[in-house]
Amino acid sequence: MRLLFLIPILFFLNCHPKMQDLQGHPKINFDVSRLDENGLKGPASGKTTLSYEFCIPKDKKEEIRNIDPGIQISNSRGRIGCSKMEYLCIGSTGKDYKKILSQLIEKEYIRRIDETFFE
Repeated sequence: MRLLFLIPILFFLNCHPKMQDLQGHPKINFDVSRLDENGLKGPASGKTTLSYEFCIPKDKKEEIRNIDPGIQISNSRGRIGCSKMEYLCIGSTGKDYKKILSQLIEKEYIRRIDETFFE
C-alpha cells in the first residue's frame, strides 16, 4: 500500500525541472549555477536577474508568449544574430526560470539561448 503513495511522488520528482538538467545543456550558453533558487545572481547585497536572448521563427510568437508572457519580442537581430525570418526574444530569470528555460530548450526551433548584455 505504501508503494502506491510513493509512485505519484516519484513521478512528480522526475518531471520537475532540475538545475542540473539546465546546467551544461547544449542550447544554454551561460552558467546556470550562478543563479540561486529565485533565479538571481550576484552578491547578497545586490542580486539581479540574468537576461537571455534567443531567436524564433515569426510564426511561433504566440507559442513563446504562452510559455513566458513577459518575454520581449522584436524584429532586431540582437547579439545572437536572428535572421529576417525570425524574432529576437529577450527574457530574464526569476522565480520560475527553471520551468521557463526547461520549456524553451524543448522547442526544436530554438537553437541556442545566450546571456544578454545590455550596452
